[in-house]
Amino acid sequence: MIKKLVSFFIIGILVVIFLIWLQGYLTNGNLTVTSTDSYGTITVTKSGGSTPIKQAKKSMSIKLRKGTYNVSITGNSVGASQSVAVKAHHNTSLQLNPPQPIGVEPVVGVGGADISANSQDLYFINGTSRGLNHLDSNNQMHTVGDVSTLISAQWAAPGRGVVQDDNGNLYSVSGDSLNRLSLPVSPANYLAVAPNGDTYYSSGTKVFKGTLSGSFKQVYTAKQSFTSLAAFNDGVAVIGSPAADNGKSDAGFAAIMFNTGKVVSKKISLYGSFAWSPNGKHLASVGNLTYEILDQNLNVVASIPNSSIANPMWVDSNTLLYTSKDTLWSYNMSSGKAGLIANMPLGDPILNGSVGQTGDYAYLNVSDQSRGQLIKRVALKGQQVSKEIYELQSIMPENIGECTADLVNFTGLTIRVRDLGEGPSNSSCQSVIQNDLSSRGIDLKTLNFTQD
Repeated sequence: MIKKLVSFFIIGILVVIFLIWLQGYLTNGNLTVTSTDSYGTITVTKSGGSTPIKQAKKSMSIKLRKGTYNVSITGNSVGASQSVAVKAHHNTSLQLNPPQPIGVEPVVGVGGADISANSQDLYFINGTSRGLNHLDSNNQMHTVGDVSTLISAQWAAPGRGVVQDDNGNLYSVSGDSLNRLSLPVSPANYLAVAPNGDTYYSSGTKVFKGTLSGSFKQVYTAKQSFTSLAAFNDGVAVIGSPAADNGKSDAGFAAIMFNTGKVVSKKISLYGSFAWSPNGKHLASVGNLTYEILDQNLNVVASIPNSSIANPMWVDSNTLLYTSKDTLWSYNMSSGKAGLIANMPLGDPILNGSVGQTGDYAYLNVSDQSRGQLIKRVALKGQQVSKEIYELQSIMPENIGECTADLVNFTGLTIRVRDLGEGPSNSSCQSVIQNDLSSRGIDLKTLNFTQD
């Protein structure tokens, strides 16, 4: 009897061991990650999570339950990440090599929101004055209009758009002029402008469509309040965050209204900032809680393998840029890979940004520790940062007595000189600044000087 019990016990243990092995075989897979970067740390996390499952240098091999994981490598001012699907009883291999970061160069010593730029003009809402500024092809700054309570600017192109003040009034932008628009219902809560100039605004739960010059008509009424509009040439997306109404966890929704009259709507939780790809096929939803790319049916077609990100901006219909604290990242939809492409000097956080109309640069509004908001840029087509720029950004702004100088680097290198006192004239201040820069080894032939 005892022998039978022992036999049954042993058989039971063997069965349990087999079942455990079988479960592991049916649910677990192996992931091997290698990198050419010897200094970076490889980290594996569950997709959508932030707690590391395992970390290692240069390479790692780990057994995981089947599912989707984020694999990243960070360190030494470089980084890369990718989502990978681990299949049961399969070996998955991943080579993850971070790209070399691109140099960051200053543009102008002020900053602000909703930047729109091409090779000749740069517009933005000044973060200090809250007015609209225009930096022209001569590196000269202009104030557009006399409204100094702006909270949003949406652009069809640099110098062609609509701005919104804190009272919910809208103004068309045409070059260096502002004209207030007539609204059928006010105030305007949210504003969006498509590249073709179609203009949308919301008031309450109603959405209105017009042009850059007005002529608004109501086109949609939502069943609940919403928190964002995102326009593209074929229509507009309306997004409502969860808990906006009744505190229900399923209260989030999104709807796309096409110019054809078709409406696609879905209960879905989206947060943060939104941006349509240039071809209008994909909508990026980027924020602390969502980091996804959706199609025109509001189906998720890609998940960005980073968390706590912001400021989505498309370079082209396959490449999305976004920010994470003081870094700029690029995500490639075809490969599913993301790479860190630029670090801000001294860890200065990126507040917002946009890609220039020609796709040559990403323009970033950065919070400098000592100077406040500044506009900087990152080259996207291999342009090199000159040694003069690196030298000047370590010097500027400069104060010598009552003479001040600052760098403007949009269409060339310009030194803006000002006399702040009753002493020397601007021309004397220019000589003072030039002599100082020359003594530092700066080639003055590469610079233009202006006097304010």
